[in-house]
Amino acid sequence: MAGILEATKEERQILKLDGLLSLWDMLRVYANNYIVLGIHLGHITTIIKTSETAKEEGFDRPLTDKQKERLETTLIAIETLCKDLSLSTSLELISASIKDPPQTIRELAILSRAVNSELKQRLFLFIPPHRASYYENTSLLSERARIAFPSVVSEIRDAGNSYATGLYNACVFHLMRAVEIGVQKMAAGLGVAYQFPIDLASMQDIIGNMEKIIKDIHQQKKTAEKIEDLTFYSKAAVHCDHFKDAFRNHVTHARSNYDEDQAERIMRNVLDFYNAISEKLKE
Repeated sequence: MAGILEATKEERQILKLDGLLSLWDMLRVYANNYIVLGIHLGHITTIIKTSETAKEEGFDRPLTDKQKERLETTLIAIETLCKDLSLSTSLELISASIKDPPQTIRELAILSRAVNSELKQRLFLFIPPHRASYYENTSLLSERARIAFPSVVSEIRDAGNSYATGLYNACVFHLMRAVEIGVQKMAAGLGVAYQFPIDLASMQDIIGNMEKIIKDIHQQKKTAEKIEDLTFYSKAAVHCDHFKDAFRNHVTHARSNYDEDQAERIMRNVLDFYNAISEKLKE
């Protein structure tokens, strides 16, 4: 069973308190566990078949102490795997068989069928290695951006999960939800104000108002501070306009479908956007 997905000690403690640690563990199970399960069943088959074949040939050859020890050890290993993989029916049968191990291939077949039957009820999702690092990754944002914009972390994580599992439209959707938070903070930094909560304003309207303010700053007398602010906000505004026109307006109205390369490129752009604005802005 794989361990927790690069979770911090604090995150692990929260999961324990919420009773979610075992659930997080089960989100990521390596195929190796299922392969090992099959190998162990094969070992037991070999042990029992050797004894059974000898009896068929007229030899009274009971299991040796070493074979009995190996049989018990293997059954315990299978019990642990069944527990880790939540194979409850198989776990019950295997646990009982440790004290009363199968003596024949027929008895072993009952255990094997139970395991195979439960495995058929499992749906497995394969994530290609080049996308696996995006799955349940809370560190896609830079540390500075995570500290400055903690509420964005979950959106970026969900975008990463969507990308990892091949749901590219969903990936872009979560990325655009994340972008809105940064845009709103940029607008607040520039002094954009509404008579209603800013989260009710459209991206197009917010960005349009920001562009007007940036244009006004261009026309004002330049100071070192204003030049620094102008450079910062001008670069950030270019990102925002790009997101609005190329991504958000399309993905929220089902006008476009996104492939893997497009989703990955948008992901990089959003991460770069937050890395840039977190130099001066925060929630």
